[in-house]
Amino acid sequence: MRGDIEALVKEVVTEFAASKGSEGDLIRGVGMPIPLTIMCWLLGTPVSDIEKFRQWVLPMAEAVSAVDGRMGDVTAQAYKSFGEYFWPHVKTRAALIESGAEAPDDMLTRLLTVERDGQKLTQEDVMGFCQFLMVAGSATTTLLIGNVMGRIIDDPALAARLIADPSLIEIAVEESLRIDAPVHGLFRTNDEPVCMQGVDIPVDSKVLALFGSANLDPNVWENPEEFSLERDPVQLRKHFAFGVGIHYCLGAPLARMEAQLAVQEMLARLPNVQSNGERHLVKAAVLKGFEVLPVKWGN
Repeated sequence: MRGDIEALVKEVVTEFAASKGSEGDLIRGVGMPIPLTIMCWLLGTPVSDIEKFRQWVLPMAEAVSAVDGRMGDVTAQAYKSFGEYFWPHVKTRAALIESGAEAPDDMLTRLLTVERDGQKLTQEDVMGFCQFLMVAGSATTTLLIGNVMGRIIDDPALAARLIADPSLIEIAVEESLRIDAPVHGLFRTNDEPVCMQGVDIPVDSKVLALFGSANLDPNVWENPEEFSLERDPVQLRKHFAFGVGIHYCLGAPLARMEAQLAVQEMLARLPNVQSNGERHLVKAAVLKGFEVLPVKWGN
């Protein structure tokens, strides 16, 4: 997908660079459209519908940390709107496949046709995965792009180094993932009693694994609170921003590619990019990053 993503990034950043007054919200203008468009490609939805998806992804992410499953009105409405949109979409695709007609070769078709031991996913399973992918595959990458650019904007010396040597952008993205993990923690439920560090955890406990904390462990990272391009690239990629083990993020290579290409293009097309107003953080408790990141640029 790299060629298509490169073209998309150039298109999105070119449009943003042409913004009136050479200013705008970097999240709305660049950070959101790139991953949301790619999710549209994967799920077979019209790219023109990303305006709808913008309104749903962050509220749905907030549901992860809802107390006793109680969602606020905005989050509940986001889920409702998502369901009203995607149920017909999934059913239409399933009917197309059932008819024997040629279906688009995208992830939605694969989810509806894949078999294991003679069993297929139910349409409810596919709906759940589409919802998960829309949130996990777009909101997190949006935050990653904003977090990297936030660091660059706040540190002119860092910006100068990356402009002079774009090969360092890959390390900058990894260091951002480490120090500003977009998902700094997720809940797990243990299906058997566990003793960790001398603490007994009864079965069916809710455990919050804090990836962001592990990424700042002074026993692992030298000067963990410092954003540095001098870290060993191999060691740096061992951060926990994408999880670990069987839950490791399957979209990690895609997220890395999107962020690296977006940062490289913005540094090339937005000269002297700098902060231009109050930044708003996301509200979802397990996420870290900006919902609004106002910037301006120009000589």
